[in-house]
Amino acid sequence: MTDSSFEFILSKEIGYQNQEGYCKTNRLLLIEPSLAKYEDAFFTLKSYITSGLRAQNSGAQNNANTSSEETQKKEISDFLNDKKQMKLFVMISLNSLPASDYKKFREIFYRDILCGGCCLIDGKVEMTKSNLDEICVSDRENLISEYCVNFLSPSWLGGA
Repeated sequence: MTDSSFEFILSKEIGYQNQEGYCKTNRLLLIEPSLAKYEDAFFTLKSYITSGLRAQNSGAQNNANTSSEETQKKEISDFLNDKKQMKLFVMISLNSLPASDYKKFREIFYRDILCGGCCLIDGKVEMTKSNLDEICVSDRENLISEYCVNFLSPSWLGGA
């Protein structure tokens, strides 16, 4: 693993085919998308996250926190260093989208990112649609949030 990849552990094993035959694993290697190959998907997915943030924060302006600027900076810094909070933030933002937009987000993410060469099963074999179909809903949601925090949000959330 490097700064441009991370390992994700599924809660349930999935099957895959390799040179040795049929295997099962719960390990995935997620790889940062190269802008040259994934530019359209990358910026489309990012725009959905941004839209979700706007929808989520539309009423927040009226409930502004009255804490000092120094306190606010510390709170933001603490937040950006807490991956668990950032993952929750990303999922809340995505779930703030209209259902049809979140569905499009997932379709693009699954097709272009997970099944497009940015996910290696057991660190060896590219994810296919049939492999993806074996992954449970909660693991899919966790994959989305983890991937977004690591690779789609760093430029504007301060992620790793």
